[in-house]
Amino acid sequence: MLKINLSQVFLAASNIDSALHYADEVKAHVTLTRDVQIVADWNGLMAKISLKKGKSGLARDYAMKAINTLKNNLGYTHILYDTYKTLIESYRLEAQYREALETYTTYISLKDSLDRKRK
Repeated sequence: MLKINLSQVFLAASNIDSALHYADEVKAHVTLTRDVQIVADWNGLMAKISLKKGKSGLARDYAMKAINTLKNNLGYTHILYDTYKTLIESYRLEAQYREALETYTTYISLKDSLDRKRK
């Protein structure tokens, strides 16, 4: 989706308000679709935006929605990998170090899986 991509571009450029604007424009479509990739990608994006805005609890909620959307769809490990990074950071910012470590373990397993696929 073009607006999700625009949102990601603005987020990468640290233009958080524009990233949120384009992500909000896509929200209605995301709630109606059954495409797990779009739903997970949008939730992962909202997790990153929330984290950048200093809302680590909200970031964690969005990240968990993305992860739960994809837990039975292993074809999207790149989205899971990226979302786990956001989740780890949200736990760290909330001083939930045990959860951060457990999530990091899963993150490393996904990273290893991605690396094996690339070879």
